[in-house]
Amino acid sequence: AQIGTSEIWIQGQGDPTKCKGDSGGPTLADADSGTATDYRIIGVASRADQNCSYGSVETRVDAYLSWIHTQGTIPCGSGQSADCGTQPPPPPPPTKKKLGETCTGAADCEDNLCVPVSAGQPMVCSKLCALATAGACPAGYECVPISGRSDGACVAAKSQPPPTKKALGESCAASGECQSGLCASSGGLSYCTKLCAPETGCSLESMECVSAGGSKYACAPKAPTEGGDGGGGGCALAERPGPSAAPWLALAALLLLVALRRRR
Repeated sequence: AQIGTSEIWIQGQGDPTKCKGDSGGPTLADADSGTATDYRIIGVASRADQNCSYGSVETRVDAYLSWIHTQGTIPCGSGQSADCGTQPPPPPPPTKKKLGETCTGAADCEDNLCVPVSAGQPMVCSKLCALATAGACPAGYECVPISGRSDGACVAAKSQPPPTKKALGESCAASGECQSGLCASSGGLSYCTKLCAPETGCSLESMECVSAGGSKYACAPKAPTEGGDGGGGGCALAERPGPSAAPWLALAALLLLVALRRRR
């Protein structure tokens, strides 16, 4: 036999020789795998000499093996053909979605758990957690009940509204509680204050603009009137404090100055 790149010339006489009408017929060879009947198709009859006496030309099967496999006639790895050759790698498995990402079913998620959060909202990937201890949920997630189960699922924690800041004149314990960011103490009282100007005063009738040292002024509760119950002295009292109010205002201004300096 003579072997070319795509054909084989098989020379011989008698029964092995192909003739008219044999085109497309197989040529078999022992695969030498140790089994007496382990024959493989190595060629397909193409043509022969006119008298069918000198042999035949065969199309090499292995030269077209890749194309043959694309036709699905011989599955790769079936053992019915030579090696399939280099095959494209199998497609990677679909990427699983992480905790909190939207999903349509459990198979979408890394932890195989897809739960609804609220009506009208898409479902999200979750993971199991213990309701009794709220364990296993990462930061920013909370453990919520799952219908029909004793355990829970981790879902994003609902954000809590920030605490309401206190207004001018309300009692306080720290400057961070006040809208103005200033909490002052005087006369045994702690209250939210703000810087002010004497010509404009304070926005509350119960407070007045007093010196806080240097060029600074701050709002403080008005001094009680003589014989009164405190507060509500009005502008006249703020402009001309009576004898009993002057020492109180001086003390309040001094304490306010100390308190503001401590918070700077």
